[in-house]
Amino acid sequence: RTDYGSIRMTQNEFEKATEYKNDYALVVVCNLNDIPKMSVIFNPIDKINFTEKAINTKQINYHTSPLKWQ
Repeated sequence: RTDYGSIRMTQNEFEKATEYKNDYALVVVCNLNDIPKMSVIFNPIDKINFTEKAINTKQINYHTSPLKWQ
């Protein structure tokens, strides 16, 4: 919302940015509380230092025992 902050990319986005290099553009929108500003960064992998951060998540599903449908 302000004019500073970190950038998060998914693994797929990071891999595509690495693959496409100068044909990949990252658009950062900031200053959302006032007049928004867009910054376009071509080849962000070479211009920004990204650090891998692994996040483990827990997925919860709910199941029933087999039911007979009528």
